[in-house]
Amino acid sequence: MKLTDNSIKILLFAVCAIMFLYHLGSALPIIEMEKFYFQSVKEMFSGHDWITPYYHGQFRFAKPILFYWCVSLSYIVFGINNFAARFPSAVFAIFTIILTYSIGRRLFNQKTGLLAALMAATFPIFFMYARYSSPDIAMTFLITFAMYLFIRKSFIPFFVVLGLAMATKGPLGFIIPLVAVSAYMISTKDRATLKSMNMPLGIAIIAAIGLPWYILMYKLHGDVYLNHIIAKEALERMFYSPGDKTGSAALLNYAKHFFDYVPALLAFFIPHSLFLPASLIDAFKNKKRPAAEKDSYKLVLSFFLTIFVLFTLISSKIYHYMLPISPFFAILVAAYLTRLEESGSLFKSPNFRVMYTLVIITYSLGITVLLYTMRHLYPAQVPLYNYGLIFVPLLLAVPYWKKKGSVALFAIPLATAIVMIFFAGKALPLLNDNSLSVFADEIKVTLKEGDRVGVGSMDISQQRLGLYLNMRIEEVNVKWKDTEKALPAHRQKLEQFINSGAKVYLVISEDDYKKAVPDELKPKLLVLDERDTWKSRLKNGFKKDTLRDILNGKKDLLRDVLRHKLYLLTNK
Repeated sequence: MKLTDNSIKILLFAVCAIMFLYHLGSALPIIEMEKFYFQSVKEMFSGHDWITPYYHGQFRFAKPILFYWCVSLSYIVFGINNFAARFPSAVFAIFTIILTYSIGRRLFNQKTGLLAALMAATFPIFFMYARYSSPDIAMTFLITFAMYLFIRKSFIPFFVVLGLAMATKGPLGFIIPLVAVSAYMISTKDRATLKSMNMPLGIAIIAAIGLPWYILMYKLHGDVYLNHIIAKEALERMFYSPGDKTGSAALLNYAKHFFDYVPALLAFFIPHSLFLPASLIDAFKNKKRPAAEKDSYKLVLSFFLTIFVLFTLISSKIYHYMLPISPFFAILVAAYLTRLEESGSLFKSPNFRVMYTLVIITYSLGITVLLYTMRHLYPAQVPLYNYGLIFVPLLLAVPYWKKKGSVALFAIPLATAIVMIFFAGKALPLLNDNSLSVFADEIKVTLKEGDRVGVGSMDISQQRLGLYLNMRIEEVNVKWKDTEKALPAHRQKLEQFINSGAKVYLVISEDDYKKAVPDELKPKLLVLDERDTWKSRLKNGFKKDTLRDILNGKKDLLRDVLRHKLYLLTNK
């Protein structure tokens, strides 16, 4: 039975609601970015200032206002909590997936649209950010919505959406879609569409929606705001060079990281990214295709390549910048795979056979490692039914073995969705670390005005601790890759902090306490608490025979490799 268009949209809405909302508020803040929206919106309520975002009492100029307002509305409806802060991202993600289906169906066919939607929903990076409080999914939704409106030739709403994108993420919100549709119209020589868009009117609409908040901020804060926007948000991101490198050193660093987004596409869009190279080659081989299909490929490629090339040219490489590429990435891969399936050549394709087998092997190994880790670190908290996850690879293997083309294609996002829901709802709450939350509660008991709180290790999140304490945390460490070279500077920072004359609280790893805290200062410090936590870096963790010993059941060794001890210290 063929599903109707509306039935598929309802189905996608339900599936995505489960994926993106299940246990949404149970995980502690994961990424550094979340702290800004958790905390800044709280301060909007306490300070009754709905125009200027603040973070621990200081200006937060980094992002436009629209997403802050979305989180504010969610706080009003659901209360001030993790779920409410993340809810807007989940909603934007759900509608991005529905739009992905609609675009894929309009440009190609229903099967391509549905497969693309499910693939986009199960990209690891998309799934993660759909469950984070961050404006990046909102930006992705608005760019995808702009493409959908362009296809429908609804140009006034198209420009309205670009204005909203500017108010969400800045000028790139309207630059990306405009560059993409311009590239498409140039490649198709479509002057009629360009004329009917009425670009001057469109620019006026974008400015009328996107600019007022920026103008108001300049009126309120003057050159302080303007300098931040130009120097910090624009020039620094475009020409970023770590360690104040200049001249040839900066150029070499730029060249070194120029192609960083190539492995990022493969890693953060796994397993569907395994089919991307063949999909891109297929997309450019369109000489014998009907004119309408050629134009469809050109439009999708215009958006895909515009996002990829623009962010590749920018010096600052941040992987979530690739989020807006998700719908177009998914449509390209889905169009390629459905074309193979409909032509009867899916299982004849060496690329498909090799990559599909690799997907099965990857899931088999990944699920085994995940369940093993959970079982050995938390044996009492892993019910027997969790081991049903080991049957997920069979969802992939059986249709492949029986040569069921359509079933095999949809089995990949289905298996991925099951693993992701399990990870978000079961594994992450279990594996997520609450050490900093516990430390924060202990600090609050005796914390007074004038006391200082610092983080003494580079792999401990000072922002997360600040979120729990509702205050700015001092960085009492040196973020250098070579920890031995950083040791003198690290010791100096710790000494100045501890001998500041104020009462201090210091969170530091056991290793850094032993190496970096000067011996003469250790008698001045009192250990208030110590807790095990996950290591963010596993350097030197796996030595000879370590893996063999872990597989032989030495679970204490597994704990030593993956976890380390944190101390909460005070000087009085």
